[in-house]
Amino acid sequence: MNHPTPSNAKNASFLCVCGQTIPANIESGGRCDHCGRKYSGQAVNLSMTLTMDLPSGSTAFATESEDDEMIGQTLDHFTIIDRLGGGGMGTVYRAMDESLQRYVAIKVLGRGVRGVNKTAHVERLLQEARAQARVNHANVVHIYFVSRDEDLPYLAMELVPGKTLSTRIAEEPMSYREIVRIGTQVAHALRESTQLDIVHGDIKPSNILLYENVAKLSDFGLSHRISLPGPDSGRVAGTPNYMAPEICLGESATVQSDMYSFGVMLFEMTFGRLPYSFSDSSFESRLDAHQNTAPEFPVLWPTEVPERWRPLLEKLLEKDLTNRFSTWDEVIEQLRSLRPMRPVAAGRIKRGIAWAVDLLILAMAQATMVILGALLGKFLFSSWILVTLITAASAFIVPVAVLRWVSLGGSSPGKNLMQLRVVDRHGIRPPPQILARRSIMQYLPIWIAPIHALDLPLLVTLSMTGVVAFVVIVDTILALTRWQGQSLHDQFYDTRVVLLDAREGN
Repeated sequence: MNHPTPSNAKNASFLCVCGQTIPANIESGGRCDHCGRKYSGQAVNLSMTLTMDLPSGSTAFATESEDDEMIGQTLDHFTIIDRLGGGGMGTVYRAMDESLQRYVAIKVLGRGVRGVNKTAHVERLLQEARAQARVNHANVVHIYFVSRDEDLPYLAMELVPGKTLSTRIAEEPMSYREIVRIGTQVAHALRESTQLDIVHGDIKPSNILLYENVAKLSDFGLSHRISLPGPDSGRVAGTPNYMAPEICLGESATVQSDMYSFGVMLFEMTFGRLPYSFSDSSFESRLDAHQNTAPEFPVLWPTEVPERWRPLLEKLLEKDLTNRFSTWDEVIEQLRSLRPMRPVAAGRIKRGIAWAVDLLILAMAQATMVILGALLGKFLFSSWILVTLITAASAFIVPVAVLRWVSLGGSSPGKNLMQLRVVDRHGIRPPPQILARRSIMQYLPIWIAPIHALDLPLLVTLSMTGVVAFVVIVDTILALTRWQGQSLHDQFYDTRVVLLDAREGN
């Protein structure tokens, strides 16, 4: 796409509806020298987030909102009430479905766009409707009706009485819990689309509608079938701020292209800005950033976001699509592992019962291993030294197995029985190494048996036993007296024990 080079970062290339490309300031706007039409800075800035569906070498545009003659009109059995918004692919209105007496959203495709073949409009409308209607999912806006009128093509869809994700991002910083919840819901919708052989092609915050903790994916206007040949080579389709590098080169959208746009959206939700800064406000600078600039993560990582969130964003934002995730199942699994639990602390009684159950099971297992080890040693060897070593080794089997067991599973029989889970300060499962170290302190009493089995000098045995007993006593006192029952090992490793049934769903 060819644009005049802006003189500074506040200028942008802007296409007037008369067809003339003009320089316009993203703050104050500008006036077309050809037709005299004036544009505000808001309209110019909006052009950077509108969907484009243009041949390579073309440009994009935005138009001002003005008095809309569609208000009050009736389309079939739908009465237009007011305008909800518009974008590069059409205008959306709130309407009354007179047949069922319910409010719906009416999308009139390509309204205000001049010089475009009406048949192409209808085909685009039908493509969007078919794609969106096929994805019957709780996190996808439902399609009710499609008009085949070439003069005024439109579709009627579910009216989501909320706001867009782009509006939510602009309001105030989003919590990590909210980011993961919305991201997981959108990923589920995209996985369903993929299973139905559909690539969305235009993932961005303004295409995500939010209402009562539910996110709904909309606007399948640039979708296409995965199994069929994509659009003609050289067609640049998408939104400049969210285009995958391969889309910037005119290649067809793929599942991985949607993942890249999804990654840009997650980044914006997390940090309140796009992953890249631009040399100027032209479209070229945006496309160049997607292809050549590394994501600009904060120098100081925010404390409210777990550091393990970064690798997920980095993988989604890989320049080479082969380095991104292979399927949406992989993305959802990563999101699930990073999904926080609500900070509902487990009661002291539940924690105490869980600890006692675990310790009883471990003590019984350890006693069994020690007896078997001693019998095996006496059967194989006559030397008491070898028998002692085998017995001690048997006593160590259970503690070592616990480290492996807890680090991999993240739980224990006692915690499962009482519906408890260990989480970090962000509400997600700690890394395996933290869980393993924490279990050493939590189950210190089972380390007493190996110490005694080694047949060390009495003073050494008593000293080590005293240290273990002291730590256990301090741990117990803190668990009984500290607010929310945070014990010594929880404070040491910055972990919490929470109720499992408080975990959020998708």
